[in-house]
Amino acid sequence: MTSTPIPFQGINNFRDLAFAQAGHSNGIRAGKIYRADNPSKMTALDCEQALALNIDVVFDLRDPGEMVLDQNRGSIAAERIEASLLEPGHASPAKLGEGIKAMTRGDVSQQSFMAPIYDLIDARKIGIWRQVFERLNQGQTILFHCTAGRDRTGITAALIQLAMGLDTRSIIQDHVASNDYLQPFYTGYLDKAEAEHGPEARAKLADVLMIKPWMMETFLARVNTDYGSAENLLDLLGADLPKIKRLYLA
Repeated sequence: MTSTPIPFQGINNFRDLAFAQAGHSNGIRAGKIYRADNPSKMTALDCEQALALNIDVVFDLRDPGEMVLDQNRGSIAAERIEASLLEPGHASPAKLGEGIKAMTRGDVSQQSFMAPIYDLIDARKIGIWRQVFERLNQGQTILFHCTAGRDRTGITAALIQLAMGLDTRSIIQDHVASNDYLQPFYTGYLDKAEAEHGPEARAKLADVLMIKPWMMETFLARVNTDYGSAENLLDLLGADLPKIKRLYLA
């Protein structure tokens, strides 16, 4: 079971964390917690549709270098919080571009480049996640996003899913589902790589862009290694689990 995609014209990976289909449900109440790729890519019609979701607060998890490129900041919710999840500069457009090229060439492994996201829980992340759970404790309708809605958004979604009692298999499955939703986003990059360097370059880049199960497995293992359990980390984040479940579980 994966979170429910909500179609928009300008972005590809906007999802409701709730899942309910064909008699199956992950138990999360629909219309309360959303994850997404970059909302600044939304069309005017998209923004009208998003406003109808009555989102209280948007957490922007991107690097400051990504935020400055925006057009529609703050236009889909009552409040927007700049909440860069990684140290400034690590996920800047230039750094990401260099990293993707290096991984495609084989100069840097995915594990090494992605480690600051999946294999590190530092004071910066703790501070951001405390803000997220503060709003969840209040029962607010929230949206959190990065640029593609996959890595930084994915580990934030995983913590919320852990708070809701979802199992590890479902969390990993939901994380990997971004591969399907982001295909339209990736196509232009893959076509360009093939046109400039041939089919082999396309295949290498496609592999680099693909989310793999080990990424979320690495994050969940780091949670257990550093904190002993997800419950201990959630307690540190100030998550009122009984209250959150009462507010957000159907």
